[in-house]
Formats: sequence, C-alpha cells, structure tokens
Amino acid sequence: MTLSLVFVYAVANGLSTRESKGYNFTEEGIRNPQTQALIKRVILANLDKAEGVELEVRMNDGRRYSEYLRMAVGDPSNPLSREGLIAKFIDQVEFSKKVSRHNAEKIIEMVENLEKIDNVQKIVDLAA
Repeated sequence: MTLSLVFVYAVANGLSTRESKGYNFTEEGIRNPQTQALIKRVILANLDKAEGVELEVRMNDGRRYSEYLRMAVGDPSNPLSREGLIAKFIDQVEFSKKVSRHNAEKIIEMVENLEKIDNVQKIVDLAA
C-alpha cells in the first residue's frame, strides 16, 4: 500500500467515523461501506507544504468547509492533554485485549509516579 493510499483512507475514515482508533484499521473497519464510498471521492492535492495539512470538504450543494492544522495533536509542539493521553492509552488497551483495565490503571498510576518506582520491571509485568 502506498503512502498516498494511507492518507486517502485516513481522511475518508475520519470523515465517516469521526475517529481514528484501532478498530478502524482492522479488516472490518477498513471495509466500512461509508468509508469505502468516501475513498472514491478523496482527492489529494497541494502536498508540497513545508508543514501542516489543509482539508477542504466540498458539499454537493457547493458549500465548502476548510480546516488547516499546522501540527498534528500528539506532536511535541502540539501535545495531547493528560486526559487525552490517558484516554488514548485506555482505548489501545481495550482494543488489544492483552492488558486488563485494572492493570492499565495501575500502569498509569505507576508511570505518573515513576520516580517512586524501584524497578520498572513492575510496569512491564503489568503489561505482559
């Protein structure tokens, strides 16, 4: 899969589901009929910007909606909030089904108090 196809999918998925979570990248998520219909209508253009991305949505009635994002949320220059980071972590934990919610909450607590942990293996053990 080429990088441009990944961008097209990411835009179509974001517009159709209003999220970008693990499920959206499973076979079932990728085959979402609404997302697939939008893929056919996404056009990549003006990819030569030094930074950032602009999304323009053109409606059938001629209206246009545009948004420019200089840097993605999560980039060091545009960090996630503590709450956003925890929500993303919990979402990944629940999607993976490898770590219990209880252990995930313990991991969060331990990471937030990392200077008090005598051995980081305790965190690794909770994630295993």
